[in-house]
Amino acid sequence: SQEGNSNSDRFYSVNDDISSLNTKMIYYRLNMIDIDGHSKYSDIVVVRVANDLQDSKMIVYPNPATSSINITIPQSWQNCQVSYSIYNLNGSLVKSFISSNAGQTETLNLAGFSVGTYIIKANNGANSSVVQFIKMK
Repeated sequence: SQEGNSNSDRFYSVNDDISSLNTKMIYYRLNMIDIDGHSKYSDIVVVRVANDLQDSKMIVYPNPATSSINITIPQSWQNCQVSYSIYNLNGSLVKSFISSNAGQTETLNLAGFSVGTYIIKANNGANSSVVQFIKMK
């Protein structure tokens, strides 16, 4: 914890030992307190915890979904080009898009998708991951 006045950005860090936690995601937010005592909370940041198995797979949630899905990619794919292809069970391409600088999680709006089961394939160079999801009403 540092105190003081500044007209420029200040950066802080802390090590958080999460080795005893059994979870895939951790949620963080900061409580920032001004020198005059006023406080403000930061936005919540989600950190995906990867292990060897998770590091090669994407996660799609919620599943089943109604209006949108979140697609979380492996950490090693982040900040790289990732292409996404969504197929129906007949094998027809329903939607595709490319993220040139992929973040941890992409949100896909399911408006226009019929109720049913879909396959989403993500590619990052020679690496790929495939997940099935269900679109409900």
